[in-house]
Amino acid sequence: MSDGDEVNKYRTSPLQADTDGDGVADGAEVAQGKYPLVAGEQVARAEAPGAASASSAQPEHPAAQAFQAVYFDFDQHALRESQKMMLVEHAERIKASPTSKLILEGHCDERGTLEYDFALGQKRADNVTNFLVKSGVAVGQLTTVSDGEEKPADPSHTEAAWAKNRRVELVPAEGTLQVLQE
Repeated sequence: MSDGDEVNKYRTSPLQADTDGDGVADGAEVAQGKYPLVAGEQVARAEAPGAASASSAQPEHPAAQAFQAVYFDFDQHALRESQKMMLVEHAERIKASPTSKLILEGHCDERGTLEYDFALGQKRADNVTNFLVKSGVAVGQLTTVSDGEEKPADPSHTEAAWAKNRRVELVPAEGTLQVLQE
């Protein structure tokens, strides 16, 4: 595994990166509650937590809010009708930040074989990508991966846990604002 692969695997960014060219490392900006911008973006920075807002009318960076995961039925990769409106909203946010890039991570519950779950996770991620692209998102902004059953949201062995694990997560890619998903 090369250093770049390790960075991508653990969703870390080099502490010395300065994507917005303001002379402050991205890691330091995030630690201060600020959001590094991609060079050329005209979006206002968020204030540090607890700081008085200089202007409450300033727009928040489009990627500063975590994306909600997309959930799937057992052994299915088709999008639920109930999830499509949320994906349209995600598409609008992604289009509002054309320099941002996202990784769509497909996940499964533990009940299939490793090979089957990796394939199913990929199909789920591909379906979400296809929907976003049809909604106007540039294909170059999206990358898909499958984690199969390897990264459960809930490690319990119950129907409720398995339902949480059948998902696609939208995660900001390296070099894009890092958003923690809860």
